[in-house]
Amino acid sequence: MSELSNGNVLGVQNGIEYQLENRLVNGEGELQMSKEQLSEFYEPKSMDSFMKVFKGEHSNLFRFLNTDAKKGISDEADGAERFNKYGDNRLPERPLKSFATLAWEAFNDNTMLLLTAAAVVSFALGLYEVWGQPPEYDPEGNRITKVDWIEGIAIMIAVVVVVLVGAINDYQKEKQFVKLNRKKEDRKIVVIRNGEECLLSVFDLLVGDLIILQTGDIIPADCILIHGKCEADESSVTGESDAISVIPLDLAWDKFNENPVDPESSHCFLISGSRLLSGLGRAIVTCVGPNSVHGKTMMSLKQEAE
Repeated sequence: MSELSNGNVLGVQNGIEYQLENRLVNGEGELQMSKEQLSEFYEPKSMDSFMKVFKGEHSNLFRFLNTDAKKGISDEADGAERFNKYGDNRLPERPLKSFATLAWEAFNDNTMLLLTAAAVVSFALGLYEVWGQPPEYDPEGNRITKVDWIEGIAIMIAVVVVVLVGAINDYQKEKQFVKLNRKKEDRKIVVIRNGEECLLSVFDLLVGDLIILQTGDIIPADCILIHGKCEADESSVTGESDAISVIPLDLAWDKFNENPVDPESSHCFLISGSRLLSGLGRAIVTCVGPNSVHGKTMMSLKQEAE
């Protein structure tokens, strides 16, 4: 009886191991790869790092990312899983300053502080005239009402009005800036999903998407060229002024096998934020949003500004 139960356990274990191995071979276990693994071969660009991540075979790019070189990613459920694992191509927006924060900043202007000090002094002197000095009378014997304290109140009201108006204007400008910046960054790109071409916002790109690149395009996310040939300008990202000839993955792989130190073996990687100077091609997205090279740069700049 015990031998039978042990056999059943071993059978179940073998079955689980077979299923896991089969999922890996069929490219269904790809989401076990972390965001860090997918960004390893971009900083710096390295075919050697790519080989380590994808187990020494460039075709594993499609298996591990569960995508297709011609049809792209397939179903919506798969897209939802990718989104939960890797996110989309949006960068976290800088939170708007609250109205109270803007009002406090406007109040801390040197002019406002001087006016406030003048208002306090004027108000204090006015109260001293009212409470600290004997009453005064006009020639007819009527008591003179002392209103010097009103001047201090008037200055305080003026300060409050100026601070509120300035804070309201700054708050509206902040909202308009965020809206304009979002509109500027949002552009359309041709994506192949489930074998069909569609026009999507660059914000909606997911890891594994198959995108079509054309001359003049700004690379929306870190990706790997799999078909075509083009030239890219990475000066805005890396500072390198010379254009880079980008070659497809299979050609770069052959160059790497012939000579592992050949710099052209890493020329299949396209960095987000660079511009396509010439050529056409198709590429597989590997890093999006804050995990891409451009995203990391923008996030570091935001942190320094804060």
